[in-house]
Amino acid sequence: MPFVLQKDRVTLSLANVGLTPFLSSYDGSNAVVFFQGATVTSWQAPEPGSECPTKERIFISKSDVVDPNEPIRGGIAIAFPFFGKPQKPEHQALPKHGFARLREWTFDGVVTDNEAGISIRMVLNPDETLRETFPHQFSLVYVITLGTHQLSTDLHVHNTSTNDAYLEFQALLQDHLMCDSAGIATHSAQTKAGRVFKVHSEIGGYEVETTGFKDVNVALGAEDGWALSEEERGSFVCVKPGLTLTWHTLAPGDKWVGTQTITPSLPKAPSACNIQ
Repeated sequence: MPFVLQKDRVTLSLANVGLTPFLSSYDGSNAVVFFQGATVTSWQAPEPGSECPTKERIFISKSDVVDPNEPIRGGIAIAFPFFGKPQKPEHQALPKHGFARLREWTFDGVVTDNEAGISIRMVLNPDETLRETFPHQFSLVYVITLGTHQLSTDLHVHNTSTNDAYLEFQALLQDHLMCDSAGIATHSAQTKAGRVFKVHSEIGGYEVETTGFKDVNVALGAEDGWALSEEERGSFVCVKPGLTLTWHTLAPGDKWVGTQTITPSLPKAPSACNIQ
């Protein structure tokens, strides 16, 4: 079985060895998804075309403590129904970046499992507590796909209203990716399907290909309140595929999908494997 389901997380693996909740960097491509926020907290993968062992791609602060009232410090986090501080009057009771990264998501099973990779589905539907602060009908589905050299995450937003109510929202993914942030170069290009965003440095980087997310940017700093060491501050970049420049409106019954595929890139100057 290519996944292990625990009380607070699910671990995916393409390894051909025994599967454990936390795999070493020698066990093959793997990923960990916490139910809190459906946050991807670990992704270990090799560079494409490289025979080097896998290495960690996701940044999580050493100071992070799992707290249901606080977002996980790092990982791939979901901002919904807005990014930043609340802007609309109806959002004033919601936390910064919305509620999606704080709520407990439900594991909804395996979507695909084949030689190309494994996909799982996470679901978030409003309960009575959430309706008190966000009185809208909706459903969020998050599909995470682990491949040998890639990680894809697809966010599906569905307006489930039965009373002709429109749903206005913003959505954004915060990809905290391990990378030497000193001297990085970025490049963004429009494609027929969406956008391709590249982050590169002397020791390697990432290509992030998106659809649905119309704006993509990169940040080098951490969020306010994060207690990071100097070493941690220079060890990651945050790529943010988003739909945040405007508000997106869904009519009752309509759906919106935003996707991203992250691929590690090779260093500018190939070097021997750095086994950590």
